[in-house]
Amino acid sequence: FSNLELTGITYTNGQLTINRAAPDEALIMGYAERLRDNGRFKRVIVSVTEKTGEVMSFTLTLIK
Repeated sequence: FSNLELTGITYTNGQLTINRAAPDEALIMGYAERLRDNGRFKRVIVSVTEKTGEVMSFTLTLIK
């Protein structure tokens, strides 16, 4: 998952929000699936915020 660029991160009240960018949706969904499978978070929510040219910006909300 080295093709995923970290663009921001915040933590509030047990909720981690990560902003990243990736070249395609398959990478985003694969990354989210690995986070779900590791069992550290109750919920992993993916929101695609923008597609600019070849890059998709997205937000992952991770809830413990």
